[in-house]
Amino acid sequence: AQEAGGDGPDEPPEALTGDVAFGLTVTEGNTETLSMNFTGRIAYELPRHTWQLSIDVLRTRTDAEVKANRGNVAFQYDLEPSERFFLNSRVRAAYNRPAGIERRLVLGLGVGYDVWRGEFSRLSLDGGLNQVGERFTDDTRESSIYFNLEQEFKLRVNSTTDLEQKLAYSPRPENLGDYLVFASLAMTTKVWKLLGIKTQITDEYDSTPFVDPETGEARSRNDLTFITGLNVSF
Repeated sequence: AQEAGGDGPDEPPEALTGDVAFGLTVTEGNTETLSMNFTGRIAYELPRHTWQLSIDVLRTRTDAEVKANRGNVAFQYDLEPSERFFLNSRVRAAYNRPAGIERRLVLGLGVGYDVWRGEFSRLSLDGGLNQVGERFTDDTRESSIYFNLEQEFKLRVNSTTDLEQKLAYSPRPENLGDYLVFASLAMTTKVWKLLGIKTQITDEYDSTPFVDPETGEARSRNDLTFITGLNVSF
């Protein structure tokens, strides 16, 4: 029985959580620059079920030339039938026009295992299959099945700082030399109530990038991005 004057049982964690980060840079004069980035995530968690929606947009223009114009929206559902094992399904739509990708649609299924799960940290491994359909800026199309291997690590450094790291490797079964890699490292530091600062480094690698049919030149295999901005979490 609860003692008089006690604090009572611990309250259950919030089912709905999320965060939004935004950065903007504008210059005028000798050089006109506009750089805007937006990332958002919202998750609804129950004891064995998690639904998560995330959005990322980046656009950078210097004078009249667009340097970066890409974004993606992803929805993922996780089911945990046991304490450490989980199943997931995901849908992701993305574009990266300077890389020649007008649209990339990914449908995926996977099974994962929490190698470590503590009060303030989590390390998980995940493997599965992705169906990837692409339409390029020259209106050609391609559709393929990819293996998908992921590793994710989350750490609550202290009461104000969270660290998240992710690595995904996706090769084609019939040609392992054709693969996609995604890596990210993000740190969020709370500075006042719900307001914080988020710093993130992402790297997207395509071993067989789009080739411009007019010039015959291949786009860069690597897209490395460093972003920092204000973050609001709830």
